[in-house]
Amino acid sequence: SDVERGHASEPFAWAAFERNTDIILVSQQPSNSPSVAPSSVPSLSASPTGTPVFVGETGRILVSNTIDENVQVEVVFRNAYTNPVVVPFINTRNGVESVSPRVKDVTSTGCTIYMQEPDHQNHSPETVSYIVAEKGRWELSGGLTFEAGSHSTDRARGKGMNFEGDPISFSASFQKNPAVLHTLNTNANVDWMTSLATSVTTGGFQIAQEYAETSTLNDAVTIATETIGWIAFETGTGINSGNQFIIGYYDDGVSNGVDQTQFIINLEGHENPPDIVVAVIGENGRDGSWARGSGTYSSTNQGVYAEEDQRSDVERGHASEPFAWAAFERNTDIILVSQQPSNSPSVAPSSVPSLSASPTGTPVFVGETGRILVSNTIDENVQVEVVFRNAYTNPVVVPFINTRNGVESVSPRV
Repeated sequence: SDVERGHASEPFAWAAFERNTDIILVSQQPSNSPSVAPSSVPSLSASPTGTPVFVGETGRILVSNTIDENVQVEVVFRNAYTNPVVVPFINTRNGVESVSPRVKDVTSTGCTIYMQEPDHQNHSPETVSYIVAEKGRWELSGGLTFEAGSHSTDRARGKGMNFEGDPISFSASFQKNPAVLHTLNTNANVDWMTSLATSVTTGGFQIAQEYAETSTLNDAVTIATETIGWIAFETGTGINSGNQFIIGYYDDGVSNGVDQTQFIINLEGHENPPDIVVAVIGENGRDGSWARGSGTYSSTNQGVYAEEDQRSDVERGHASEPFAWAAFERNTDIILVSQQPSNSPSVAPSSVPSLSASPTGTPVFVGETGRILVSNTIDENVQVEVVFRNAYTNPVVVPFINTRNGVESVSPRV
């Protein structure tokens, strides 16, 4: 009703926690009973046997538009890492235009994920799953082995070129060919770019950047050095920290371009749509491609296309490609059983700490804190879907805007 914003003194209440605090129960205190002594209550920090070692996590976000429309999502990891890599995948197909996910600004506590169309246009909101992994070779509870790393290169492949990637050798061989997931983890190129892995064996693979058909005789592409993050998973199914995983790779021999037939990944066993990342690990099509959701995404199936760009032509037919995938229940924390240096045997799972080994190692979460970046208002169709790190029976949420980048009056809502 007026522009002045003078106001009388008011009492303020506040609560501050370190970033991404999990609020863990010591005791429940009904008003008619005394409190329980802390020494008798389970605690993660009470004993080394109650301390999980996190070597990865999964998550899922909604990305409302592309980086060319100034939309990026700041992802805060639930756990802290020393040297993580991140691989994302677009599960949905709300926009029909070609688009790919990218990662940049990877730190020990978070990263930035965004979408980009090869022609630098806007895009409809899409659901993006991601997997974070600590670099190294690890064995998970449930017996699953994976290795994660990164590689910096200016080698790139475009339409019609024979693929000659840089060779990557695993620190130790897998028993069978692993499922290799990969994505650029930097943003050095001014133009659109993705990644491609091929020639996967038990001992390694080849990797490079992929610019597909975005370069023509009149539109020469300049290749900047990018860092590509990768994770190689032993294939199979199992349970890690109480959460199911399904990992595999396959070439169905059917043309899987957008103009053709979707590739279907069977996810049966999940009650809800899982966090799933899919990648192309071949070069059968001359035009170049990357994995993108086909529009089928549920608790039972993930559909995938070998997506092509449409910068030089509009067709998106593509040869059959081998796809690799890793699916975990939503917001899985990937917990270590043992580290496997290449020159030493693995530790027997029974000798390794586990949260589920004993009730004394089980934390009881009654709250959590977090921080997000909200890029605009609901009147501009911007909302942020927040996924709790823990599950609750009947939660409430209270937010607060910490910054003042815009001078106009604004409030947070839930």
